[in-house]
Amino acid sequence: MKRIGLFISLLMAIIAASNVAAETPNEAKKADTAAQPAVQECYEKGKKAVEDYKYLKNDLANTVISLCTNALKLDSKNADAYFYRGSSYKATYEEERAIEDFTKAIALDSKNVKAYLGRGNIYAGMAISVGTPENSGDKAEADLNKAIELDPRNMDAYVARADFNINFNRELALKDYSKAIELDPNNSLRYYQRAEFYKVNNDFERAVENFNKALELSPNISTIYEERGNAYLELKEYRPAIKDFAKAIELSPTALGAYYLRGLAYDALGDKEHAVADWKKSASLGFNGAKEVLQRNGIMLDSK
Repeated sequence: MKRIGLFISLLMAIIAASNVAAETPNEAKKADTAAQPAVQECYEKGKKAVEDYKYLKNDLANTVISLCTNALKLDSKNADAYFYRGSSYKATYEEERAIEDFTKAIALDSKNVKAYLGRGNIYAGMAISVGTPENSGDKAEADLNKAIELDPRNMDAYVARADFNINFNRELALKDYSKAIELDPNNSLRYYQRAEFYKVNNDFERAVENFNKALELSPNISTIYEERGNAYLELKEYRPAIKDFAKAIELSPTALGAYYLRGLAYDALGDKEHAVADWKKSASLGFNGAKEVLQRNGIMLDSK
C-alpha cells in the first residue's frame, strides 16, 4: 500500500536546478566572458540550461558540454565554464566527469556554493548505491556542509543534506527540512518534502498536516492530493482518501497511481464495483500494480 515513488526525487532535482541560475558561480569572470564569444555562449546557454531543468534532459545539455569545452580551450581558468559543463555532465549521468568539473570550479573559486552543492549531490547518490566508493557518504556530507557554511540561507543546500541524511541521520534530516521551511515559508514544495519525510517514517498524521499546508499554498497540484490521499489510506481514513484521489484525477486525468489507490480505498470500504473500475482504468494507463491486483482477483482486463 505504501507508495514512496520517485516523484519527490524528480521534484528535488527540478527545484535545485531551477535555483542554480540565481547566483553565478564566478561573478568576477563576467567581464572576461563577455570579451570572448565562445566563452560567452557557454555562459549564456549554460545559465539557460540550469535555469530550466528540462533543458538539461535534451540536446541542450550536450550543446552546453561542447560550447564549454571550446570555451575552456580559450580560457582554461574559467570557473563558470567548468561549473556549467559539470552541470550538463551531471544531467547526462556522466558523474565522474561532472565531479571532475565541479572540483576544478571549486579550485578556481573556493566559495563556489553551487559547485559544492552539485558535487555533494552526486556523492550523496553514490553513497546509497551499490558498488560505489565507501567514502562517498563522507564526501557528500563534507560538500553539503561546506555549501551551508558558505551560504547559511541556501534552502537547496539544506534540502539536499536532508535528502542525504534520510538514510543516515533522520533527526538531522528533519531539522534541515524544517530549516528550509523557515527560510522559505511560502514555498509549497518545502512542506511537501517534509510531508514525504514523515510518510517515509510512518508518521502519517504529521504527513497529512504538511500536505495540508502545501495544498494551502498550491491548491492545484495533482501529486500533492494523491500523496495526501495515500497518507489517509495508511490511516484507514478511506473516504477522505477517495476525495483526494478524485481531486488528483480531476487535475490530472492520466494519474494512473491515483486510480489504483482509489481502487484500494473503495475495496477497503467493500465497494468492489468501483474498485475494479479504478483498477481497470489504472491498468489501461499502464500501471502494472493495477494489472497484478486484477489478476489476483481473477478479473480479466477489458479487450480493446
